[in-house]
Amino acid sequence: MFEKLENFIFEKMCETRLPSLSIAAIKGNEIIYSKAFGFKDVAQGLAATPATLYGIGSVTKSFTALAIMQLFEQGKLSLDDPIDKYMSFPIKPKGETIRITHFLSHTSGIPALAHAEATIRAKTRRGYVCLTPSEEYCYNYSEKSRFLLHLSIVRILPKLSILI
Repeated sequence: MFEKLENFIFEKMCETRLPSLSIAAIKGNEIIYSKAFGFKDVAQGLAATPATLYGIGSVTKSFTALAIMQLFEQGKLSLDDPIDKYMSFPIKPKGETIRITHFLSHTSGIPALAHAEATIRAKTRRGYVCLTPSEEYCYNYSEKSRFLLHLSIVRILPKLSILI
């Protein structure tokens, strides 16, 4: 049943020199097919398995944005919702509300931690400060923002806690 797929995978792995790949097909709540191809550690000759964990990096950002937009389309959240609505702690830098739309557009004002620490030391010589969405320039790519969106999704759909 999956022979054509497996042939395609082998062909693409050879073309791209991809060392390994694990795949699963799910029907309903049941895994109907799972298989691994190649090596999770080429140098040591360790084969990949269906349970091999892969670092997928920034791909999760697209999944997070898609999940947020699907929840929006289903009426389960508004892009103008304050992020605090889905957190167990307040997030109001300088008393301002940060909304889901700010996280999606990288305009929450929450800086990346390494950048924030350097900026704080260099400019304020004080404790942690945060920009706000209303400041003139607040675009800042932040992994922490995406993590907070993950938490929001999990609060709405607890079954998706695997995202974190």
